[in-house]
Amino acid sequence: MPFAGGKLDRESGKRNDAAYIAEQLASPNTELIIFQNAKPFFAKDANAPLRLLASALPQFGKIKLGPIYLGKDNDSIPLFAIELSASFDVDNSILQGMGEFAELRQMMMRISHEDLAMLGVARSLFDWHGRHGYCANCGASSDIAEAGWKRICPDCNTEHFPRTDPVAIMLVVHDGKCLLGNSPRFPRAFYSCLAGFIEAGESIEEACRREVFEEVGVMVSDCEIIGNQPWPFPSQLMIGLIATATTTEISIDAEEIADARWFSKSQIAEMLDGGTLIDSEQFFGPPKVAIAYHIMQHWLESLA
Repeated sequence: MPFAGGKLDRESGKRNDAAYIAEQLASPNTELIIFQNAKPFFAKDANAPLRLLASALPQFGKIKLGPIYLGKDNDSIPLFAIELSASFDVDNSILQGMGEFAELRQMMMRISHEDLAMLGVARSLFDWHGRHGYCANCGASSDIAEAGWKRICPDCNTEHFPRTDPVAIMLVVHDGKCLLGNSPRFPRAFYSCLAGFIEAGESIEEACRREVFEEVGVMVSDCEIIGNQPWPFPSQLMIGLIATATTTEISIDAEEIADARWFSKSQIAEMLDGGTLIDSEQFFGPPKVAIAYHIMQHWLESLA
């Protein structure tokens, strides 16, 4: 699953060992990955992030955030991530001619699963630090701790940790068909699974049933969890389900859904293979990097 299955050894038990983290940062083979404005820096003519020796860190001057310790890769190379300020001039720096910053969304179909997982971790952490610089308990400015994986308030000593927002994403099925929706935020021809945030005090299955009814007016009974995916835009955990409908009449919430309809097995297979034509209208499904694609593929295989 894209963004999952990363092979970094996060060494989470050593993040609070300042001496160990300093030793890793000073190691001659330690490497940096670089961000600016939430965009990773990709190596020139390569579908991979630039990994620069950490000895180059002083050449960046004052950085916005980091270094954050990500862990060690398969070759036991320590990896850190830094975020440069928005004003940093690439053309007059060590990075000149070495590549460019690019949106992770634009690159995620091209890069390896290992790099995608690594960059997803870094992007989520930088976003969290950028949004949570002040203590939620007393309002004081908080400090980065544990190699970038914690913030501590110096005034009230409250500890803050990176947040993850759970989302239920479900394929509603009934009698060999499945229900997909088109969001007002999506292109008109793009249809995908329904999804919604899990609320406080709510189970995954309860969220699934509530969201389906709220968005399309369909009742569901059984909800089977089939997988999950970290989604670093900025920090969701997408929990995939197959939900069995007990009613089929659709009544959409126009604020959430522009359109919803039932699709056959053959139509879904064509959508996942590049699109399908129904009554002279083109329909497209989610890309392979999204868990929605894999939920739909799982359903197709279950009917084979």
